Amino acid sequence: MGLPNLILPGAQKSATTTLYRLLTRHPDIASGTPKEPHFFAKDDLYAQGVAAYANRFSSTNGERYVIDASQSYLPFGEVPDRIHETLGDGTRFVVLLRDPVRRIESAFKHFRVKDGGEMVRSLSDLYPSAREISRMELPTLMEYEAKEVARRLANGDIIGRHPSWTRKGFPFNYAAVSAYHAHIQRYIWTFGREQFLFIGFRTMTQDQNKALSQIAAFLGIDPAPMQVDQSVNATPQRYQSALARRVIEPAKKAIRPLLGSTLSTSLGKVERRLFKKHIKMEFEPDVRAALSGVFAEDMAAVSSLTGVSLEDL
Repeated sequence: MGLPNLILPGAQKSATTTLYRLLTRHPDIASGTPKEPHFFAKDDLYAQGVAAYANRFSSTNGERYVIDASQSYLPFGEVPDRIHETLGDGTRFVVLLRDPVRRIESAFKHFRVKDGGEMVRSLSDLYPSAREISRMELPTLMEYEAKEVARRLANGDIIGRHPSWTRKGFPFNYAAVSAYHAHIQRYIWTFGREQFLFIGFRTMTQDQNKALSQIAAFLGIDPAPMQVDQSVNATPQRYQSALARRVIEPAKKAIRPLLGSTLSTSLGKVERRLFKKHIKMEFEPDVRAALSGVFAEDMAAVSSLTGVSLEDL
């Protein structure tokens, strides 16, 4: 049994799951259960102590690297110090970075269709109009978002996923999570730049063997066992709302045995028409352009700090 010495902290919805699955094909790399223990990002888990964390990795067997792939780690300010205190100076990090606005779209999509997430909001509900956004700087947008998320959590439009996360609005504070520079800077201050490898989303999804070769060089391992020719984490294009999952599905299960086959089939058709619709998952072009403008300064700083080009995001 060994504690992790390789962290994949995010960014969330930046192909970290894909990377995790590819890395764990390597005989020198092991993981625990689950792949995202969230130990350092959930206060109650962290309070249990290192022994509880170590139990997550009891199946490891002397592999050179042990992975913790919790995508919640990047945006939480207290996490770098917690990792440092528990795992030490030698911990390595592979950080995947994605265009911040595209990441917001993908994260919203993810939580719009899962239990314990976005219940009623559409993408257009997240932020004000493009004209209003264009007048904002990133801290102002984040402040607007924080107030809106708190209000939505209070009235049940959003269902929190964990108490210590809900207090901070995570993971529904999409813009704050996408404000990478401050998050990355905290990690580098804590561990030193040499402990980090940063890879752009485009390279990770469009040229995986290149990304894996970079990682192998960073870790000092052979890339061959990891190389593949396609992504392993394609996202389906048809979605069912969280409301449908939480309310309609249990009702269907209760009613269906009471119906004949004809009525049951009709019920299915009605349900598909009402609830399995295509949910709009992209910002309008003017809103996307305005948001990109808000993130521009932060992303230029991220590119300078990490060496990842803006085009690779």
